[in-house]
Amino acid sequence: MPTDRPRITITETDDIARMLNEAAEHWPDDRENRGRLLKRLAKRGAEAALADTAARRRSWTTAVEDAAGAAGPDAYPRGYLDDLRDDWPA
Repeated sequence: MPTDRPRITITETDDIARMLNEAAEHWPDDRENRGRLLKRLAKRGAEAALADTAARRRSWTTAVEDAAGAAGPDAYPRGYLDDLRDDWPA
């Protein structure tokens, strides 16, 4: 089918064939359409990647929130930031 969109070519290596065969077990209606199986696998992979990213962000946010204030209000002497900033070039 004509298209202006870029096409992607993928060789059905042994590991790709295995993944497609497993996908065919999961989506038997598409067993005869390797392209559709590949698209379904790509979609599931993208969803999993987004979920992993969200989980990492939640974990990082939790770690930062848990550490916030851990040093206590007296961890740095009065004027510490001003002294530090004096060392910065103007």
